[in-house]
Amino acid sequence: VAKKRPRSQRAAAASAPPSAAGVKRLWRGVQTMFVGCIPAHALYFSSYELVKKLCADGAPASARERDRDRDTLTPAGAMLAGGIAALLHDSVMTPMDTVKQRMQLGHYDGMRHAFASIVRGDGRRAAAAAGEGWRGLYRSFPVTVATNVPYGMIVVTVN
Repeated sequence: VAKKRPRSQRAAAASAPPSAAGVKRLWRGVQTMFVGCIPAHALYFSSYELVKKLCADGAPASARERDRDRDTLTPAGAMLAGGIAALLHDSVMTPMDTVKQRMQLGHYDGMRHAFASIVRGDGRRAAAAAGEGWRGLYRSFPVTVATNVPYGMIVVTVN
């Protein structure tokens, strides 16, 4: 049976300033976002432009002549470009976000240790856990894609 702290102790703990270690932990893993953002955004914009060009080239000749000075897509083309761009972006950022979150929880010493431990397992500890494989890095990918792809499709279409 868990003991409850008296109300005054809980109130004191809640009103106490956060410890330096607690505040620093929020920033653990932020380097993964810096490492992942450049390739993810490069993939996003290059795939968007490629799909946009492919959709524009496939348009009827009359539409190409009419829109040759404008940079426009049909709504279906815009949705396709936005969806593919978001999917490819998330394929890079999802593993980086997984590593960041686990580092913030304090499970790993650094980014390299986190990647190696998730994929292959952690041989440095006495009770070494088996690695999750590459699937461990992409565990949240289905949920991420289910939210970000429709959002990407809508944003690109209405802008």
